[in-house]
Amino acid sequence: AFAEEVGVDPGRLRVALTTASPIGSDVDPACDAAARDAAELLASLGHEVVEAAPDWGGDGLMEDFLPVWQATPALYPVPDPAELTDLNRWYLAGAAETASPAYAAAIARLQTRARRIVALWADHDLLLTPTLALPPVPVGWDTEPDDPREQFDRAARFTPFTAAFNVTGQPAVSLPLHWSEDGLPIGVQLVGPPLGEALLLRISSQLEAARRWLDRRPPHA
Repeated sequence: AFAEEVGVDPGRLRVALTTASPIGSDVDPACDAAARDAAELLASLGHEVVEAAPDWGGDGLMEDFLPVWQATPALYPVPDPAELTDLNRWYLAGAAETASPAYAAAIARLQTRARRIVALWADHDLLLTPTLALPPVPVGWDTEPDDPREQFDRAARFTPFTAAFNVTGQPAVSLPLHWSEDGLPIGVQLVGPPLGEALLLRISSQLEAARRWLDRRPPHA
C-alpha cells in the first residue's frame, strides 16, 4: 500500500532542476526562488541536484494539447449547454470543428513529445520545478478575459509545468515548501518516473519532516 511508503528512506536521489517554462512563457521570480530554495533543501538532505531540463519537443506544446483538451468535454452528454461556462462552450465548439485525422495527428505529436520528455529520467530520479508560473492569484483571475481563447492561454501560462505531465502521464506532487511575503504558499513540483508514485511519497515525507507545513495557515482574505 502506498501509505507504507511514507517515512521510508528514499536513498540518495539524482534531482534535475529547471525553472524555465516548457512553453517559453514568463516565470515569476518568486516561483523561481521557491524551486531553487527547494533545491537547496534537497541538497542539504544529501541528494544530488543539477540544473537540467527535459526535451519539451520544441514549440507548440499547448497547440498540440488544445484539440485533445477540447475533445474531453465532448465525450459527455450536456443536457443544457447554456449551463456551461463560455470556456467550456468554446471547447465543445472546437471539438465539433476538429476532424478525426487532425485529432489523431495531435495525439501522435503529444506521444512523440512524451517520449522525448520522459528520456530525462534515464539519468535522473526526479525533476524539480515550480508548481505554477505565478504566485497565488485572486479568485476569478483565470476567467477575467472575455475571450475564451485568452482564458485558455492565461491558464496555460499559469500552469505550464503541470500541463506537460498531463501529456506524459507521469506521477507528480506539489509541496508547499516556500511561502510568499504575504503568507501564501508557493508550491514546488516534483515529478517522478513512470510508475514512480512510491518514490514521490518517500521524498515528500522526507521533505515534510525537514520543513513541516502542517501548522502553517495563510491569513484570511
